[in-house]
Amino acid sequence: MKKLPVVLLSLCLLAVLAVSCAKDESSATNLTGATDAILVQITEGAAALVEENRIPVTFTDGITKDNSQSILYVSADDFEANVEDAYAESALMSVAHRVALIKCKDAASAKKISDLIAGNFNSGWMICVTPDSSWTLVSGQYVLLVVSKDDYADAALQSFEELAGKDNVKSEKFYTIGDALPEGDGGGLLLG
Repeated sequence: MKKLPVVLLSLCLLAVLAVSCAKDESSATNLTGATDAILVQITEGAAALVEENRIPVTFTDGITKDNSQSILYVSADDFEANVEDAYAESALMSVAHRVALIKCKDAASAKKISDLIAGNFNSGWMICVTPDSSWTLVSGQYVLLVVSKDDYADAALQSFEELAGKDNVKSEKFYTIGDALPEGDGGGLLLG
């Protein structure tokens, strides 16, 4: 009878230890290195999977709190509170194409930024052309925004999953061609 409390206490301690050592799936990722270099790996991986004539001509630019509203549709305050580093690759021509990689402060911040983008992003920012689909993907503290034609979007998603580890990626498709677009400001047109 004296051993019962000791056994129960031991079981409780084991349960606490098991919970504290459990892997937090939401913060797992295989992504390492500088954010801009990871974005290059993702876009090069996507380009290898798409026909050459389907790859848009792009430029890469850093995202800051000053331009986060026009590129990601995330306010300067939310960007500053949640993001460490971010870069976007956008089309130089009249193609609705943007791929952005955002390194957030932690997994909870990544979830928040992903939700803000999915809830606020205007896939009709180019006014006269729209993408086939718009996605956010989250892996640990990283968020990938993919806005493009379906073949490129699928390739970018596959490239990101290969780099981050497929089991570490949560994706959300928040726009499909034909969906209603928000009214009002188109964002930043070509440079936005």
